[in-house]
Amino acid sequence: MTWHTPLNDWNILNTSFIAKYVILLVKRVAKLKSNKYNTGETVTIQDTNESVTINKWAYVKNMKRYSYTVKEHPTTFFFEEEFKKA
Repeated sequence: MTWHTPLNDWNILNTSFIAKYVILLVKRVAKLKSNKYNTGETVTIQDTNESVTINKWAYVKNMKRYSYTVKEHPTTFFFEEEFKKA
C-alpha cells in the first residue's frame, strides 16, 4: 500500500512538469536547427542565377522561417525560398 502525502504528490507533479519542459525545449532546438543553408555555404539566387556565399542566418519567429544575409549583398536579406543549392 502506498501512502500519498502532499510531499509525494508534489514530487510527482514536479517531475511531470520538468519532463514536459524538457520535451518542449528539445522540440524548439530541433526546429531551430532545421535551416537549409549554413554559414559559408555557396548557393544560387533563383531570380538572378548569381552565386553567393551565406554570411549569416537567423530564425524569424513571427514569420516562422529563416532569413539569410550573403557576403556579396550585406545589406539585403533573403529567405530560404529565394535560394537553390549551387
